[in-house]
Amino acid sequence: MPTVPTGDTNCKGQDIADALFCSRQCVENLRKRFVTEGFDIALNGKKRETPLFKKCFDGRQEAEVIALRLSTPPEGRSGWTLRLLADKIVELEIAPKTSRSTVWRTLKKQDSGLHTSQQIYLVFHDERSTM
Repeated sequence: MPTVPTGDTNCKGQDIADALFCSRQCVENLRKRFVTEGFDIALNGKKRETPLFKKCFDGRQEAEVIALRLSTPPEGRSGWTLRLLADKIVELEIAPKTSRSTVWRTLKKQDSGLHTSQQIYLVFHDERSTM
């Protein structure tokens, strides 16, 4: 770990930048943020006020997407693709429209844990068969 010169020993921003392998501007920006916004924000950054992506599915729709993913793939296919899942979601009217990236984010977020997802599949499968 390199020895970092501190700001109170008359070190210039370039000396600190060289020790940390970053640019002088990066050091200056961090100093400014520390003075204007405080230590915690300078160290950890600001929390986003709005999420990076707008949520496309509610909880029930997410559960149905996971259940669909764990169901038997269409005939002639060995597994589900994101495109097939997106098309099937619209066909089954789980959502009016969706994209492959939305399906991917939903499955990634849920990590498609088999133990809970299989239970969800059984619940939704039973509900649909009684309708």
